[in-house]
Amino acid sequence: MFTDSKILIYRAVTPLHCGATESGDGIDRPVVRERYTNFPFIPATSLKGVWRNICQRSKNNTCNEKWDDAEVTAAFGPDSEKADKNGAGLLGFVDAQVLYIPVRASARTFFIITCPLQLSRFNETLAKQEIKPFKITDIDDNTIKSSALAAINEVYLEDIKLKAESEELNLPSYGVPDYLKSRLALVSDETFEWFASNAMEIRAHNKLSKTKQSDNLWYEEFVPAESIFFGQLLESPPYKEDNSAIPGQYSAKIMKTKPQLFQVGGNESTGHGLMEITPIEKGESHGE
Repeated sequence: MFTDSKILIYRAVTPLHCGATESGDGIDRPVVRERYTNFPFIPATSLKGVWRNICQRSKNNTCNEKWDDAEVTAAFGPDSEKADKNGAGLLGFVDAQVLYIPVRASARTFFIITCPLQLSRFNETLAKQEIKPFKITDIDDNTIKSSALAAINEVYLEDIKLKAESEELNLPSYGVPDYLKSRLALVSDETFEWFASNAMEIRAHNKLSKTKQSDNLWYEEFVPAESIFFGQLLESPPYKEDNSAIPGQYSAKIMKTKPQLFQVGGNESTGHGLMEITPIEKGESHGE
């Protein structure tokens, strides 16, 4: 049973590829998506693996917090070959759901869009931390709302024409740099789903033969930079009585260990999947 939790915001600084096993639509390496919404997400298994690696390597780098082997095992569980002897770790990770995705626009260059469904899911997560929910504004299909749309009647996102409405929305801005906050916008669930399905980055890769002929051409999908995800870090009390244990000690320690940039997904050596992490504290005000 988890008794402590933290909300983590993950901002993609560079394009992100957490791959799915299935391919389709001419894409050899698509990103992983929720089956029922087709929205991209970051699997909890990927997040746990990266966090464990960071903590294991903390004693060999300049992290503020150092983890010994016993702490890593207690927090994350034993190595797979020892799992049957030592039980699960105290930390739990939740799939990180997408909150915002950037989309090219005919006005303001691009907007960073969300939708009522994802705001509702985010509000549900905030409620677990006793944080006041954000107001969700009604919106018609084929419409975009933003405070940056004054005197603009219509906007093209990619090649989709939307009716533009200027409105102060007070959208969540956790983890969003100040210079991007004016680009936050609201669209309908259906419009968001279309862009989540069709507006990801596609990059071609090619292996050339000795005669410079194409030997292996494939296409890889990426969630674009400036996308925002939210997830949870959970912690259970010790499975055995331990008078020295402090509730939430490992989730608190992991926050002190977090690096400036967090890498998740494939293509690490080419700089993809770099993320910034912003924790949301229990009861934190969002300035409404």
